[in-house]
Amino acid sequence: MRRFRRGFTIIEVSLFLAITGLLFLGVTLGVQNSMRRQRYNDSVQSFAEFLRSLYSEVMNVQSAGNGRSNDAIYGKLVTFDGGQDIFSYDVIGLAESNIGDSDVLNLLDDEKIKAKVVDDDGAPVGIMGSFKLKWGALLQTTSKPFSSYQGAILIVRHPNSGTIFTLSSTNVSLAKREKLKNLTEKFRKFGFTVGEINFCINPDDGSNNRADVRINAGASNSSGVEVFYDEDNKCER
Repeated sequence: MRRFRRGFTIIEVSLFLAITGLLFLGVTLGVQNSMRRQRYNDSVQSFAEFLRSLYSEVMNVQSAGNGRSNDAIYGKLVTFDGGQDIFSYDVIGLAESNIGDSDVLNLLDDEKIKAKVVDDDGAPVGIMGSFKLKWGALLQTTSKPFSSYQGAILIVRHPNSGTIFTLSSTNVSLAKREKLKNLTEKFRKFGFTVGEINFCINPDDGSNNRADVRINAGASNSSGVEVFYDEDNKCER
């Protein structure tokens, strides 16, 4: 007697393909989200490492490299051009030991030191560095406003004690931003103050789940730079 094998019906095949497609889509989306999150974390951590490297450069003082032995590197000026591009400049002044023990900004602006970031022709007096946030991440304003268009930070060494100070300014209008970068005026005029600085890094997916890269108030070395994703995160969410 001849036997017939029963095959799959069109409905069964369609259900199999639909379930397989949904599983594949779920796995693909999961992988994409994981990659996006990993890229975002890489952006956040690389920015934090950039800030930490500035402290290392200020602490481990090297030659000004401008051929003038009477000059000294006193720190770094960091400016922000929009949400991704960040620039750093050496703060260089005269090497002077016979000077009063005053506020660090007053000493940098003192005529005996004359600290600056550019020469009379507008060229950097030391090394100009740059950093760009990766994978489309953007530097945003924070709950304590620090705008990527208006903010600037100074990491500077006290000419006498050698103590490192971190100061920030959010009182820099767009018209003054280029002046600040070229520092044609004294540091004191830009309203730099000591205090906690929060940088909010916005992911490229449009969400508000932003990490907080923080320079703690009174930071004097690289350990003062910390990253907060959830707990103690001060970024608006």
